[in-house]
Amino acid sequence: MTDWFRVPVVFEVAASTQAGAKRFAKAFATDRIASEMDFRDDPPLELIGPAERRGPSPSWMFRAAFVLDGADGENTRAGVITACENASTGTAVVHVVEKPRKIPDPGLLSPSCRGVFRDAAGILLDELASDLDYLRSGGHARDTAALSRHLPPQSADLYDGALVRRWIAAVERVAKKLIRYPDTYLASTAEELAAHALIDEARLVVDWQLEMDELDETEAAAVLKMIDEVHDLGFEDHDVLMLFDSNLAQAAQDEDIVRQMGIANLELDDWFKPFRPYRS
Repeated sequence: MTDWFRVPVVFEVAASTQAGAKRFAKAFATDRIASEMDFRDDPPLELIGPAERRGPSPSWMFRAAFVLDGADGENTRAGVITACENASTGTAVVHVVEKPRKIPDPGLLSPSCRGVFRDAAGILLDELASDLDYLRSGGHARDTAALSRHLPPQSADLYDGALVRRWIAAVERVAKKLIRYPDTYLASTAEELAAHALIDEARLVVDWQLEMDELDETEAAAVLKMIDEVHDLGFEDHDVLMLFDSNLAQAAQDEDIVRQMGIANLELDDWFKPFRPYRS
């Protein structure tokens, strides 16, 4: 059985401005360090203050708290130190990895389920990158690997590179949100479509891992149960699925029906509009 730990990391970033340092610090923490280990989600970032100037550019100190599971605190800290060493660059240097603090389990999903969602996101994003290249070369969305399966077919003529790039960004955001379930809020129709796509891919990943003996039948059943719970409870509603039925999609364009049913943002032009502008 593993425990959960919060491991704060203090690092220094050199940049010409504080705003630039903060942008680079976020990328350093969430992209470079986090890519080296299986952290739960993006760490909160705290600006400590300016650092002693030792080069041509000023520097700022930041603290990021990473949450991950491990057998014990010291081994967990050692893993974070290694990740930081691998991630450090000339612009960002880690000063100290603080003592881990044991915390309660931060979410309802098991490590296996979170891993399945991460694998599903990697597969889907790779397919979408290939689909985007195919569209740029003159291909049609109906002949793609991922777009043809995960976006409503009746709008396929309108899926261009700009829309696909925006949806790829939505998939990246939602992949992180699903892993944080039940702290999951899907902010737009595009994000709901991304969530359904990731859940579909996750179920396929479970089947593949079961076939390859990476999960036994008991583990696979438990992960599928969690995925089903995310599907059933992670959405405010499933109106977005109307887009995959031609008759229902047509009905969703009727103003009277939309008003009576409380349907929102199912028109293609509205997919990326937030349901609530104050929340993301």
